Amino acid sequence: MAQDPMLLYVGCLGVDPGEPTMASYRYDPVAASLDQLAATDQGAKSPLFVMPDPTGRVLFVSDNLPDCDGTPGGAIVAYAIDPADGSMQLINRAPTHGRAPCYINVTRDGRFIAVANYATGTVSILSRNADGGAGELIDQMDHGPFGDAPHAHCALLSDDERFLLCADLGVDRVFIHRFDADTGKLSLNDPPATITADGAGPRHLAFSPDRRYLFAMTEYDNTAIAMHWDAAGGAAPLIGAQPALPADFTETSYGSDIFVHPSGRFLYVSNRGHESVSVFAIDEATGELSRVQIAPIEGKFPRSMALDPAGEHLLVGNEQTDHIAVFDVDAQTGRITRREQVTALKRPAQLRLV
Repeated sequence: MAQDPMLLYVGCLGVDPGEPTMASYRYDPVAASLDQLAATDQGAKSPLFVMPDPTGRVLFVSDNLPDCDGTPGGAIVAYAIDPADGSMQLINRAPTHGRAPCYINVTRDGRFIAVANYATGTVSILSRNADGGAGELIDQMDHGPFGDAPHAHCALLSDDERFLLCADLGVDRVFIHRFDADTGKLSLNDPPATITADGAGPRHLAFSPDRRYLFAMTEYDNTAIAMHWDAAGGAAPLIGAQPALPADFTETSYGSDIFVHPSGRFLYVSNRGHESVSVFAIDEATGELSRVQIAPIEGKFPRSMALDPAGEHLLVGNEQTDHIAVFDVDAQTGRITRREQVTALKRPAQLRLV
């Protein structure tokens, strides 16, 4: 499948003052190459997540700060991005009214921004300003009533935008909040959540392309979870969970990112500690997962990945070895093979193709 060049935006977490916290690259999907375009230390100081708006002209970055210009908690930083040269011009920063914002989703019409606040276990809905920047708090959902230490880590809109799904690794639930696309208001669904295994720690979510299935990667018990998706009622009953790590691995590892192949046949998850990417085949009739590969990344702490739109290459940001690696994807088996060339970058923690 022929693909046009794309932009890759990367958030760099934990760099020294004055070093770039954001960088952009021209990604050539034919050569699977990355050429750096721009970098900045303006705006985001501790980026945890990167997401463009639907126009591809504004980039939002969640910033893990103790306060945003006097308001306790983290921020959303908005940049105007130029598709010609990848440059980032700061528009504004706005408080998320929660600590450690770590996931962003934007509605299809671009009017609202959903943010998962990890440390406070809340999901915030922000408005948009006329200049495209992040605006005021519209509504917020608190997961505190469901456990002592909620940690919201994902805020993913359903395809029809009637629901906002949130993986909370502190209370072992995938919440399904009703979302009013006209007002930006949230309310609890019935049922309010899918409950995972105790201590599993669901972290990130991904839909199958046909939206029949929902998948989660857990941070603590290192499993990939498959769920049915009931788009009418907003329910996600469990299908099953499969281990992402070898049975004989006894050291510490944390599950991280998750992607579904555009064909809907394969699932990719990253493992921080085992330093690998696990590949699963998806049974198209049942949604069940079967592991086909655990591929070493030859790097450390793969917090974030990016899968190109054709599913031909998987990009992996190795945060603790300061590079981005590219893997070829076999369209028939789903298995991945690492290319020799890597792209050096200080602490790449979040990758986003635009």
